[in-house]
Amino acid sequence: MGEEMKRGGKGKGKGEWDLVDLVFSWSFGNILDQSFFYDHNKQVEKIPSTFRSVDLYLKSYIKPLLEETRAELCSSLKSFTKLPFTKTHYVETKSHGKCHYIITVDDRPDHKKNYVPKTGDFFALSNEKPSQLSSDPNKLSKSCVLCFVVRGPRDDENLPSCCYQIKASKSIEEGKYGKRLKRPRQLFAVSLMNVITSSRIWVSLNLDVWTTKRNLSIIKRVLCTNFKVPKDCKLCSSAAVDGDITDLNESQLGAVSSCVSASQCAHESQIRLIWGPPGTGKTNTIAFLLQALQKMKCKTLTCAPTNVAVLEVASRFLRLEVGDPSPKGGRAFRLGDVALFGNRDRMEVDGSELAQQVFLENRAKKLSHCFPLQTGWRHHIASVTNLLKDGVSQYTEKNNEYPTFESFARGRFKAVSESLIECLETLWTHLPSSSISETDFENIATACDLLRDLDKWLHKTKLSKTELERLFTLSAEGDETPKFESDKALKFTECLSILKGLLDTLKLPKSSHEPYIVNYCLARATLIFCTVCCSAKLHRFEMVEPPKILLIDEAAQLKECEAFIPLQIPGIQHAILIGDERQLPAMVHSKASEKAGFGKSCLRG
Repeated sequence: MGEEMKRGGKGKGKGEWDLVDLVFSWSFGNILDQSFFYDHNKQVEKIPSTFRSVDLYLKSYIKPLLEETRAELCSSLKSFTKLPFTKTHYVETKSHGKCHYIITVDDRPDHKKNYVPKTGDFFALSNEKPSQLSSDPNKLSKSCVLCFVVRGPRDDENLPSCCYQIKASKSIEEGKYGKRLKRPRQLFAVSLMNVITSSRIWVSLNLDVWTTKRNLSIIKRVLCTNFKVPKDCKLCSSAAVDGDITDLNESQLGAVSSCVSASQCAHESQIRLIWGPPGTGKTNTIAFLLQALQKMKCKTLTCAPTNVAVLEVASRFLRLEVGDPSPKGGRAFRLGDVALFGNRDRMEVDGSELAQQVFLENRAKKLSHCFPLQTGWRHHIASVTNLLKDGVSQYTEKNNEYPTFESFARGRFKAVSESLIECLETLWTHLPSSSISETDFENIATACDLLRDLDKWLHKTKLSKTELERLFTLSAEGDETPKFESDKALKFTECLSILKGLLDTLKLPKSSHEPYIVNYCLARATLIFCTVCCSAKLHRFEMVEPPKILLIDEAAQLKECEAFIPLQIPGIQHAILIGDERQLPAMVHSKASEKAGFGKSCLRG
């Protein structure tokens, strides 16, 4: 076991799945053995309260983490008959990697208890129905193979629906369950546990993983203060809170002011605590704090242990900042500066209209229609400018489609202007402010207003064919303005000039690839919301500017070692922890790990 403990940091994905390989080295007997770790020189020791180094501090959590993983797997193996499962139709060998396979599972939507594999899942692949399985380790070894889901169709567009790439703890006989037999034997995949969070904790505890990007500044500060509130920096003065704060009481205002002051400190890492029982306005305080940080353009990562908590904080901030969503939307606040990402199904973003606006998958889908050269914003601007400059020639080409030039001018302008407005307003709403200059943002808004105004004017004003022809042969180079309705003619010219200017000044991506757009927006957002576990994405992510502030809500429900995931993100300088110190801590399955202090929270005394 001692050699197993040394494995880490050199595997696939820079060590992210090393924990999986370690678990694969255990037999079913090891997993079911409650004293497995105690038989090896009492490896699960109590986590000390003081440490000589950061390395020792982090390593003190490794053995309790392994024991906790074993205990959770053990609990599942003893409850086979109660666990969800699915039938597998085929098991095929994957070309690369030992014990890597592609499985095809049952996709019956009417079967509510069907197990739907997810990336990071451990499951047992058995040739017996779960109801017939025994928790006897010898029988399990003969009838089951422990497997891990590497990726699924949501992660890899090349994988067909209901197909998953898996890794098995031992070889599965090739062809025995595959397409080569006329009547392949059926296997059952039984859900055991998801190990993504544990794997990411594992990475955060091993300093030889991602060494060049490790950020230990706050953890070093924690070791000095034992997570007690440190004194304010003597070199920094208190900051005034800008904005409408009439809804905060004196205590809440003090908390916001203290956090804002800490965020501006450039001398040392600061840690702030905001705590109190339910009903004391913590979430409201967070919303006002985020509003203040956003106005300062202070890049902030906001996390919570659960998807529900993340969604609640994000929604509260958005309601404070933009109010209730309206069909036309507002232009006072740019939603593109806010990014929410994570598991769509678990986060249940579809239940919140505001959350849908800032959820990155939704944003990428909308922007994917605006970026391409042939169909995006450039195409729509060209359609409008070409019509304004050369509408008469276009009518001649389309003479058979419209009975008169008047119907052509009004109908065509309405069609192309509405398409352009929709595209420009999508850019205005969903692009981070750092991706477009303030002047271009203003020009986009002005162009949309002009296009709407001109469309209404064209439809309600009776103009002769000659007058319309003069309007639709304008240019932005200063051609003589028609004498009639000169103010409207000037607006046509102004609109044309603005649109041509946007073609020259807007520097936006040309790709419609949604994963690329997700990364583009995330890299430039000012306020980022996600679960603590999902924040691991930012460790290997190139940010235009890394987040400076980490804010963790519901911190009392978060294991201290789990907080290491976001605390080590490059660029994080200060941390703000919010929660109720009297709240029940995170659940721990193993009694040995619980006694060791594995479940202690960030808000411990």
